[in-house]
Amino acid sequence: MATFRSLPSVALFGQLVIRVGRNWRRVLDQVLYAEGLSQSTALPLIILLRSGGMRQGVLADELGVEGPSLVRLIDMLEGDKLVTRREDARDRRAKLIDLTEAGHEKAEHIERVVKKVRQTLLGNVDPDELDIATRVLEALDMDLSALLAKEELEA
Repeated sequence: MATFRSLPSVALFGQLVIRVGRNWRRVLDQVLYAEGLSQSTALPLIILLRSGGMRQGVLADELGVEGPSLVRLIDMLEGDKLVTRREDARDRRAKLIDLTEAGHEKAEHIERVVKKVRQTLLGNVDPDELDIATRVLEALDMDLSALLAKEELEA
């Protein structure tokens, strides 16, 4: 484990992570808006494309939303004929969410659009430096998840 240092770069790090994340989302919002989408509608489609479908509760966790918020979103995506919702044969209380053919096509289109954004944003970053940054962020993500899980257990 690294020794914590009180340097300006350490103090700036969290601020940069927040600002970069916010600006990254703003750029994605602009690009997706031009496609008639939003992050709230695009992200579930991408997650379902990558996973091949999943339980509604797992999707809610992946999106970081509560069940009722996801139900409204799934209703909207289902109304647009992009997803289907069906009972889980192993647990009839649970619902499985899958992409329709149109949803699959839309999700693949979104992936192509997002890939272009990533290429634009990361095109000038040295691949080795990107690997280092990714490892740092993954380590932080694991530490934050562990901290949050611990706090939930203590609550």
